[in-house]
Amino acid sequence: MKQWRYAHILWTVLLMLPAGGSGQTLPDNNLLVLHHLIIEPLVQMVWQTVPPRERIYLSVSGQAGLARWITDTTVPLLLAKKFRVYKTDNDSVNYRIGVTGARVRITYRPLARNWLTRVTRWQRRIEVRGTVEIVTSAGEVKGVQPLQSDYEDILTISPRQLENAEYPFTRGQVDDTTRWKKWVEPILISAATITVVALFFTIRSQQR
Repeated sequence: MKQWRYAHILWTVLLMLPAGGSGQTLPDNNLLVLHHLIIEPLVQMVWQTVPPRERIYLSVSGQAGLARWITDTTVPLLLAKKFRVYKTDNDSVNYRIGVTGARVRITYRPLARNWLTRVTRWQRRIEVRGTVEIVTSAGEVKGVQPLQSDYEDILTISPRQLENAEYPFTRGQVDDTTRWKKWVEPILISAATITVVALFFTIRSQQR
């Protein structure tokens, strides 16, 4: 059985760290939101399905970095609930918990800008996808649950303050498509139209 004595302590310290800045109350950082969306439902499902003190094996596959984080974060919590978690899958295991297709998508959409065109408000969207399956050593499926959540909120600080450089999957992408189509694209079309009309009259005046 693998020893996870330090992982739980490190995770606790991580959650206590501020997302960035001081003198203001900041929203939950992306890693903490993912803990609420992924880890808590996973642990709750195991707790409700598998009897305490059973020998279990956790297997996680999916997005690079995310799968490892799910494993390292979940195992100490399962150990704290008195489950006997094995490092490898073998004949001693009574239950196998599989998380497959785990992935995360984080996007930020600008909602408002000040007079210097700096973004002052953002919509943050975090999407989680995957599947959790619990199977006994005899092959009996005890539970299957989609790991699917969509989280949205409004930020009044830079979204980059809520990311963690150590975990690439906490980084989001800026989605400015809506603003581009609503404002920039019509302006460019209008400018192009005015230019064509102006050239047309300039050419006609030169031909006279």
